[in-house]
Amino acid sequence: MARECQVCKHPDRDEIDLALVWGDSLRVIAKRYGVSKDSLHRHALNHVPESLRQAQDIREVARGDKLLERVEKLLSEAESLLQYGKDEQHAKAWADGLRECRACLELLARVTGKLDERPVINVLALPEWTALRSAILEALTPYPEGRQAVLEAIDAASD
Repeated sequence: MARECQVCKHPDRDEIDLALVWGDSLRVIAKRYGVSKDSLHRHALNHVPESLRQAQDIREVARGDKLLERVEKLLSEAESLLQYGKDEQHAKAWADGLRECRACLELLARVTGKLDERPVINVLALPEWTALRSAILEALTPYPEGRQAVLEAIDAASD
């Protein structure tokens, strides 16, 4: 017979569900409400309402929108400083405005996911690939048609 969920029958279940969805640590929630971490883990996996999970997703989107608004406001202020420096011929204000606009645009690109800073690795330039390619082609020497087909496939994939 399956055991009844300790969290589901807890008098503070709604608060526990919210704490789980907000990402509070199981240890902290367990201590606060007097339930085990294992019970909380099982409850989170099997009983937290999907509507709460979706509400948390909506909160995160709203938080992101608010951040985006703030970055856009910063950009607008930096553009005002840039324009002031240009109009009044204040080189320092103009340079400061230019620098702040660049920083705001970079931040805006990061926040919106338009700036990809992941490293790019060209595996074809790695010595390990060169050694592996040579080993494969050498192993195929007794099979000239297969060797040629592999060479063509490697060349086609490299383009």
